[in-house]
Order: sequence, then structure tokens, then C-alpha cells
Amino acid sequence: MPSNEFIYANKLISFPTYQKTNKPQNNLLPAEGICFIKVNGIYEDQTNEIEANKIVRIIKELRDYYGNKKTFGIVTFNLKQANLIDRKLS
Repeated sequence: MPSNEFIYANKLISFPTYQKTNKPQNNLLPAEGICFIKVNGIYEDQTNEIEANKIVRIIKELRDYYGNKKTFGIVTFNLKQANLIDRKLS
């Protein structure tokens, strides 16, 4: 059976599972890993404004909390959504 050991010689690093780390209720931080956040947005013209606004708020919260101690990544469905988020961050 294909596995990390067989195919990648145990060098494949996957995304970490979301872990709470003594965080207050209804607050994302502090946290590690990937989590799903439901946003009741509207997908229109290959973008979702509500989702982009939520992502920008989370990015600002991450920057305020961690400063330069941690890195994080944002994955979008397409380039138009990535550009919308980038414009909102500028």
C-alpha cells in the first residue's frame, strides 16, 4: 500500500491538525494548524466579499497576536479572490 514511508521516505510533511492552546471561547487565538470557519458569503463574479473581509480580520488578528514569531498561509479558490484579499490588506 502506498504510504509516506514507501513513496516519500517519511519526508512528506502534511498540514497540522487544528489544536486549541488555552484559548478563550469564540476566539481563534492562540491556535496551531488548519481549521474550517463557516462564512455565509455570496460567491459572485469569482469572488466572495464577505469571505475576503473575514480573512482580512483573521490575518490582522494573527499579526497582532503572533507578530513575526509565526508564519501562516491563506489558500483561495482562484486568483481573483486572492487579489481581492490582497487589495483589502493594502
